[in-house]
Amino acid sequence: MNEKSKKAYFDNYDVKKIKSEFFSFYHPFSLMTYFCCILLLIMFTTNPYILAIGLIGGMTFSFMNDKGKSVLKDIRFYLVLFVLVSLSNPIFSHNGETVLMKIGNVNVTFESLINGIVIALLIITVMVWCKNYSTIMTQDKFLFLFSGFVPKIALILSMIIRFIPLFREKLKSINESQKVLGAYSSNKPLEKIKSYLSTFSFLITWSLENSIETAYSMKSRGYGLKNKTRYTVYKFGSKDVLLIVISLILTAVCLIGIILGSLSFEFYPVITISEINYMTMASYLSFFILSFIPFIIETKENVKWKYYVSKI
Repeated sequence: MNEKSKKAYFDNYDVKKIKSEFFSFYHPFSLMTYFCCILLLIMFTTNPYILAIGLIGGMTFSFMNDKGKSVLKDIRFYLVLFVLVSLSNPIFSHNGETVLMKIGNVNVTFESLINGIVIALLIITVMVWCKNYSTIMTQDKFLFLFSGFVPKIALILSMIIRFIPLFREKLKSINESQKVLGAYSSNKPLEKIKSYLSTFSFLITWSLENSIETAYSMKSRGYGLKNKTRYTVYKFGSKDVLLIVISLILTAVCLIGIILGSLSFEFYPVITISEINYMTMASYLSFFILSFIPFIIETKENVKWKYYVSKI
């Protein structure tokens, strides 16, 4: 390829698209291993420092995926959810010794408020990483991993994951069509209920038809047959081995810290934090590296990409 051809190639190449997708180029098995490790640690700990690190790492990765477009949209929902969960826990849980205020006969304690904040942080962190998972682990990657072992279950799960965004898009389309036809225009509650029920009926009908069409389509393509070739072939390389080994080692360090109580954080009857020791610091450092592995990979590959482009 001569210099003129190289210039024409890179002028037409979508550099912006490639820049934020290096992590998704890894083998589906290594990606699945990484997400299982990070979600395992997040869901089975109540340590607010671990959750805060996980949230920052997840939000950073989400921001790199689409330049912050979805993050800015979702942050309002996360803030509302955070406030609702944080404030609802002291109302239903009255444990704790430090009473902040009394609402009638209900004691609002400092410990229950902090517990509510941590629960909200846990829920939001899990949601952020699940969204990152759905962005990276596409339907073809999921089918690549599980279609050979449990083809029917894999197809059902992939359809469920795929239908969630499709439901939102179709619901929006149906609502806009209904508004054009004059639905929701009446101020009568009964008429509004009828309009909502009609929209819901259209959505359910569409989802059933779509699922049947998908099932027939997959059957006609020979899905689930033995010795069937896959549309996308992923190669398992040394970088995938490295990602799996690093993820498992970092996860093992954190799990040892949890088992030994180095990351314990108790809320009742008073807030107690485990003493900081070498195992605690090692666990925090390991989880920090684990949470920012996608960011580290993206940054490293971006620097290499810009360097190679500059040499052309």
